[in-house]
Amino acid sequence: SPYAINIEIGSELSKSYQARQEIEKRQRDNEKKHKAYEQAIANLLNKDVSEVTGAMLERYELGEEQNWQCLYSGEPIDKKAAVVNTGKIFEVDHIVPFSLILDNTLQNKALVYARENQNKKQRVPLEYLNGEAEKNYRARVNKLFRDKKISAVKYAYLMAKSIYDNDQISAWKSRNLNDTRYIS
Repeated sequence: SPYAINIEIGSELSKSYQARQEIEKRQRDNEKKHKAYEQAIANLLNKDVSEVTGAMLERYELGEEQNWQCLYSGEPIDKKAAVVNTGKIFEVDHIVPFSLILDNTLQNKALVYARENQNKKQRVPLEYLNGEAEKNYRARVNKLFRDKKISAVKYAYLMAKSIYDNDQISAWKSRNLNDTRYIS
């Protein structure tokens, strides 16, 4: 049987060998980070690593990225409560509504209090927040970006003024349509 099967999509074909090597390195680094997070969750909950679920890992990773603060309200998030989430106090929110761009990656997700997500509805954060809450939100997001906790893509999603006027959203749609064409 083969050692590995590589599936390439159209956007990868134009990348240089060096660019592909950098992608592979990033993937290996992410795998190491996920293993470390799984172990941290297992230690936090006094469980075996095999009992850590994908949802727990996702909430933990977002919490670490956000310094264990609700991105929208700025309130602290309790690690254990967020990871277990038995009372459904926390939700993973799609920053730009999933129904609009179908982006289900961590780039488009934030760990927030459930009430904040329910109040936000089908809007981007800057359509939902105003006044002092908006000012504090912008400061939190800018700090995360300066500290290299979030990528430029996530920053663009978080700072979108509207669900319709964001270049990043249009670019995402265009890339995915193009990838779908190549795959077809």
